[in-house]
Amino acid sequence: MINIVSFSGGRTSAYLVHLMEHLRNTTGLDVRYVFMDTGAEHPKTYEFIRNVVKHWNVDITCLRVVVNPELGKGNSYKIIGLDEIGPDLQPWIDITKKYGTPYFGGAFCTRTMKIEVCERYCRDNFSDVESWLGMRIDEQGRIWGEKIFPLLRRLGFENMEMRSLYSELREYANQAKMVEMLEERYMLDTATAASIANRAGKVSKSRQRFMSEISDFEKQDVLTWWKSQPFDLDLEEHLGNCQFCIKKGINKIALAMRDGPEMLRQFREVINSPDIRVVERRQQENKIMYRKGLSLDAIEEMYAGYTREEIAATIKGNHGFDSGSCSESCEPFIVDNRQFDLFAEIEGVA
Repeated sequence: MINIVSFSGGRTSAYLVHLMEHLRNTTGLDVRYVFMDTGAEHPKTYEFIRNVVKHWNVDITCLRVVVNPELGKGNSYKIIGLDEIGPDLQPWIDITKKYGTPYFGGAFCTRTMKIEVCERYCRDNFSDVESWLGMRIDEQGRIWGEKIFPLLRRLGFENMEMRSLYSELREYANQAKMVEMLEERYMLDTATAASIANRAGKVSKSRQRFMSEISDFEKQDVLTWWKSQPFDLDLEEHLGNCQFCIKKGINKIALAMRDGPEMLRQFREVINSPDIRVVERRQQENKIMYRKGLSLDAIEEMYAGYTREEIAATIKGNHGFDSGSCSESCEPFIVDNRQFDLFAEIEGVA
């Protein structure tokens, strides 16, 4: 069994690398690390990734999508050196030429630049794989999904109990046994038990594992741990993931625009390019990418009268950096052939 750790370049994901390295060194677990480079991360994210390699002496395989420009033809990937990763926007440029721009609720960018790349690499190189994602114990909303997570909350399950429930359910041989256990132990009706079992079964079947299975750390625990390390990710959370990611809240995009003028210039140049494919059946123009049907220009105009500090205050006031928000890592998480648009569906629930 090969354990593939998807390293996103964030603090939690890097802490998972630390945990898996400990397991590899103490138990002989076969662990491999991969980073899918979108070319749209902040320069400090790339610096952090290089520091992880340098300080911990880990071997990280860096991958980038290779886009086949012909519609209907699958894309591939290439392995690149650690010195080749960086914010050149090339993967983003290539996917917009083929598919147009992604948009809120239609985040094919994650699937194209991360999920499919990771899947193809694993399929080409390994026969038996489990994938590990950096989702903490306080991110149960991302694991259980937008329907089952609130249900479990209403039933009185806290984060630790949800973690224990998932771990127990994934040990059952079939869904019928899961349902039987849920009915008997928690006195649930069959329909409710079946919906919980169905979600747990699908996630387990996807062969994706989570940091929460091997660590009790919550978000603050991870941040505190990094303060004692010789290096850290010197980056504010609104600049994590792709700097102008369509899953981010509007105020986070506005703040990222203020804090990253050079990347903003390059990003705007791409989305205004005549080379972007125009998708006729799409109900809005290519530039409409963000929440509430807004474009990058519209967001900039909306916050034109705000100072940087005022924009930042709106994020903190709305709990925009809480666990489960779009400040978390954008993981290549897919279940039952469906990409979970995690932040589009559950932000504010977790």
